[in-house]
Amino acid sequence: VHPAFPFIPPFIPIFLFFVLANLLVFYALKQPGIFSGLSEETKPATDTLKEKYAKTILPGDTASDYERKLLTFMENEKPYLEPLLNLPQLAEKINIPGHHISQIINTRFQQNFYHFVNRYRIEESMRLLKSNRSSTNSEKKKTVTEIMYASGFNSKSVFNTAFKKHTGMTPTAFSKQYIDR
Repeated sequence: VHPAFPFIPPFIPIFLFFVLANLLVFYALKQPGIFSGLSEETKPATDTLKEKYAKTILPGDTASDYERKLLTFMENEKPYLEPLLNLPQLAEKINIPGHHISQIINTRFQQNFYHFVNRYRIEESMRLLKSNRSSTNSEKKKTVTEIMYASGFNSKSVFNTAFKKHTGMTPTAFSKQYIDR
């Protein structure tokens, strides 16, 4: 028996796998239809939204009324301070169908519901962090975690990520910026 013979059997499956993989790639490249669904990301977001809401488009005046009602409610009633707020709850509170609120947020603000709500929460946390600086010594200064909960967040990682995305800095760095002044 030749000493190289024991190494031939493991080589055969590897070689066959290599040939099979190359054949699959070759045939896939000859059929571009296989990859046609991958180009969705190249569509502009507004075109995708128009397609999504083509059958349920709101008339302009109704959409404007809903937008105004939504913004007024968000600013006056501050429902975003409720950590478990969701779209159906908000829809019930302002008496607008949930799918219409979703459509307004998506088309008018180019955001989804949670980004829309988190923007209000971040603005609230920024206000609280700034006012925390002006607290007197007799008033206990709030921690960043206390401010996070007071702003409607219930997850530190979501809070930190959203805050940094919105402001370009962490909540702690933002807070220190105002303490040092």
